[in-house]
Amino acid sequence: MGAPTSGELSLDDLPLGPGFGPSAVWSTDSKFLVVPRWIRNAQILSLINADTKEMRIGTTRFSVLELEALEGKKLTGVNSPIYQPTLIEIDIATEFKL
Repeated sequence: MGAPTSGELSLDDLPLGPGFGPSAVWSTDSKFLVVPRWIRNAQILSLINADTKEMRIGTTRFSVLELEALEGKKLTGVNSPIYQPTLIEIDIATEFKL
């Protein structure tokens, strides 16, 4: 059993840093990308504006995220998908103070 997957993330050749998880979702209009990022032993969400390349960091901590969809301002997914999975529904306007 290995550690969860993480790696470097770049957008249009702009490096955004290390520690990003593989479960990423684009908004339906392709304006925003949401990606979990490892901070010590937890994940937090990063929201990236594809037009401006601005990145905002969420404050809620998660175990391991499997993101499913970003429709409007609603992000859905599963926290801890293998061990005691919990469905999540996050208002990105609140989480990222948009």
